[in-house]
Amino acid sequence: MRPIIFIASALALLLVAFNPGSRAAESPATTLAPQDELTERVKKLEERVDKLESEKAALELSVAAHQKLLKDTFSWLASLPKAADALSDGMDQARKLGFEAAGPNPKAKAEVLESLKGFARALNAGNPASTSKGDAKD
Repeated sequence: MRPIIFIASALALLLVAFNPGSRAAESPATTLAPQDELTERVKKLEERVDKLESEKAALELSVAAHQKLLKDTFSWLASLPKAADALSDGMDQARKLGFEAAGPNPKAKAEVLESLKGFARALNAGNPASTSKGDAKD
């Protein structure tokens, strides 16, 4: 029975040694396929990184634009008390000139109108939401 085991073992070794399928697995074409696959994956990843970097740059520009708008808005909001004080001063001057009298003095009317125009100019001067800088022209 030992000779049969020996012959079966030898036959198995011969099949493994001369099996064309096992040689194909060792061929350069098979070993290059994983390398080509990896190269393709790396190429795709590099393209994805380039795309993400360009998107990031666009977002950074958008963030910078929004930061500037926010800064301009706060600056404009800070100027509103000064504009309101100027309007209040104009109204007080009109009152002194007799605006509340039955027949208002023309100077008092002019003072009120100029104060309102000045207030409108001050509102529009730094308003970041204003579409036109000349909205409050005389």
